[in-house]
Amino acid sequence: MSFFSAYQKYIIILFFLFTCVFLKAQEISIPFRIGDKFGVSNPNGKMIIPAVYDIVELQSYNHNKYFIAYNFVNNSVLSSLIIGDKIILKDQTYKDYYMDNDLINAVRYEYIKKSSYDDSKNFKDYHHLYDIKGREIFKEDFSYISIDDEIDKDNKSNLLLVTTYDDDDDKPSLYFFDKKKQKITKSIFKNATQVNITRNYDRDYNDRSLTYQFFDTSGVGKEILLKLEKETIVIAYEKVINLEAEKKIRHYNEYDNMIDVPMEIAPSPILNSVEEKIILNARKIEKKGYFYYLPKKIEELDIHNFKLRKDEYFIVSKNDKQGLYSVYKKEYILPIEYDEIIFANFEGKNGGHVLKNGDKYGVYIYDYPNNLTISPIFDKMPLLVDYNYFGKGIPLFKLYDENGKFFCYTNEDGKLYYKP
Repeated sequence: MSFFSAYQKYIIILFFLFTCVFLKAQEISIPFRIGDKFGVSNPNGKMIIPAVYDIVELQSYNHNKYFIAYNFVNNSVLSSLIIGDKIILKDQTYKDYYMDNDLINAVRYEYIKKSSYDDSKNFKDYHHLYDIKGREIFKEDFSYISIDDEIDKDNKSNLLLVTTYDDDDDKPSLYFFDKKKQKITKSIFKNATQVNITRNYDRDYNDRSLTYQFFDTSGVGKEILLKLEKETIVIAYEKVINLEAEKKIRHYNEYDNMIDVPMEIAPSPILNSVEEKIILNARKIEKKGYFYYLPKKIEELDIHNFKLRKDEYFIVSKNDKQGLYSVYKKEYILPIEYDEIIFANFEGKNGGHVLKNGDKYGVYIYDYPNNLTISPIFDKMPLLVDYNYFGKGIPLFKLYDENGKFFCYTNEDGKLYYKP
């Protein structure tokens, strides 16, 4: 006698298949080093993308996680964009990719000429927009592209607002992009000047509408109101205005209502015994010579001396061990049990420290009220890449060798994503 009808069995099989597909889609992938090359693997080391790249970097932008793979070819650097188990864009001259609402803003930087002591001004940005399948939305170069979803925070509409800035004169153009059709469906304005955007939730949080004021290509002042209506973004109105008069009305002194707040005086530091000594000199770790506009290269660390402020926090030393004391909290952030506490610039919003005992390294990560301490278990120096990569409070790290060069990725247990 069967306990399940044919229909029930069909539903169970469908559920099982859906669960398998969902779990596969949710599978975590990690940059994995084999010899001197990088690819992408699952947590068990099974390769998803072959190890044929000089560098594979994890990227996180607007809650999207993806990889940029780089290869050094002669005097140039080629990049590939990897999302999940697919290479979306391959062997491109772009350096950066920014994912936003399933759109890809690809950016390359080109040296123009030495015209400023600020080296960043000697480079020019070129932006291109692609859909999630790697198809180019616009053919021309732009100096900047922005994707705005503030008007539709609950993601009810199929439309996105895409603003492009002309490569020659930075004049903005505004478009509707249809997420289902994966294409531009309407041009709202093109090559406008003196554009002012008012996000109306500054006055009323529930009002997500946007007001645009600008001069069109004919020099006529215009005002457009965009809002969400019946689960789509609509142009509520468009009218001609005296833009110069409107600008005068908008102008006001934002400092009129500022109030001086007296500075709080920090309490004096407290030591528990004469053996304890205050140390105000520490080491700090930063990435060496990183500039967003320069060609990609293998990461190296710059470890330099760092001066602490006695009225904020300081290192306390006792019997050749160190702890870290917070003056305002009047308590130890880290107990006195480490050979060295090193300050570090971690990726993401979580700050922290590298902890050293003997030839082993650990990590302290700020996540109030559940700050995370990983005891010194790493043979190489770890820096936090993503605090919640494997789940909430389960981080991914990069490891750097004795010369400060990037070596490979690792998890909180010290598992190396590496094979010789």
